[in-house]
Amino acid sequence: AIGFVLALRKRREVAFGLAWLAISFIPVSNLLSGVVLQQRTLMLPSVGAVLVFGAAFLWLMQQATTVEARRGLVGVMALLTILGVVKSARRNPVWRDNLTLFTQTVQDAPRSYRAHYVYGSELFNVGRAGEGERELRQAIALSRNDSDPYNFLATKYREAKLYPQAIPLYRTALELRPSRPDSRFGLAYSLLYNGDAAAARAHADTGLAYGQLKSYFEFVRKQADSVLRARTP
Repeated sequence: AIGFVLALRKRREVAFGLAWLAISFIPVSNLLSGVVLQQRTLMLPSVGAVLVFGAAFLWLMQQATTVEARRGLVGVMALLTILGVVKSARRNPVWRDNLTLFTQTVQDAPRSYRAHYVYGSELFNVGRAGEGERELRQAIALSRNDSDPYNFLATKYREAKLYPQAIPLYRTALELRPSRPDSRFGLAYSLLYNGDAAAARAHADTGLAYGQLKSYFEFVRKQADSVLRARTP
């Protein structure tokens, strides 16, 4: 095995393939960039892997001393190629649309909060709100440190005018990411229309201090001030 590795290291195509693999994989590997590793992001790095495997196969063929050994290597390579083609053909239908893809993703990675989050989001997009709510609750249960599922579900509650359900989710989203403007606006808006104008104005002021979504926070503050003035004797 050591001799095999040392022999491959001397081949230029192996060095090129390994360099290609490393350079194309690092940006999508979540090691440096924070990008989530996905099946489609492995297509470019796979070119380097194929070059390395091809060089390895060529080296083995050169080391084979009999016709039988070479036929055996060709047979093994043909079998692996056929299995790869079959696997790819069975996987391709999954990419028909987002709903099909995310449904399969949850089956492939049932403990991934991100899988449940994107699946739940897509269920809302296609009008299956009840199922989407269940999936987002599952995403929240699996991950306590990402504000995305909290914010998304809270926004769906707010859009449905279910402000009491939206408020605690927005609060949690802000605990996880205090500077997130859409969560703060959602909380301020929900508080305003749930009857707590003072708290809504306070969050609007905080949002304006961050300098994002200015027109949205100005709207909430204006509405909150109007309510508070009406309450003043």
